[in-house]
Amino acid sequence: METKESMYSKAWYDVLGDMLSPTDINLLRLLNEDGRLSDAELARKLNVSVSTVRARRRYLEDRGILKIVGVIVLKNLNLPYADVIIQLNHKQLNKYYGEYLEYLINNDKIYEITQYLNNYVMIRVFDKDYQQLLDTINSVILSGKEIIKRYNIFVAGTTYKAWGRNVL
Repeated sequence: METKESMYSKAWYDVLGDMLSPTDINLLRLLNEDGRLSDAELARKLNVSVSTVRARRRYLEDRGILKIVGVIVLKNLNLPYADVIIQLNHKQLNKYYGEYLEYLINNDKIYEITQYLNNYVMIRVFDKDYQQLLDTINSVILSGKEIIKRYNIFVAGTTYKAWGRNVL
């Protein structure tokens, strides 16, 4: 019978096994669970040397595969947040890739930006309360009114899993 951890590892091996070594996959998996693990702790868990962990971590970081960041679990702060799915006007993409994307990236109340195929963008917006959240979303929409074809707002209720882990 497979444990939760072995099933998790198997999924990662199935997806990443042709691109990364087993050590790299396990290193990524462990850091995804706890990005604060030291190289010595990682070496012990992986049964390799500290120098191997350092070399593999640097390899993954240098290629942009691994980036260790702190994330805020917004729901644990009782902050309202919403995902806004925007469909861009394909005739205005130059404006999106110029001014508007820069505006979105530099907006401190936008927590995440993901671009999808077919001119869709998801932005995750948070604020102090629901009224301010709505004001922030309206500001984001108004700033892009020339290039936004349509949009939908989905106010978040509960996030169960994020960044590959249970956040409850």
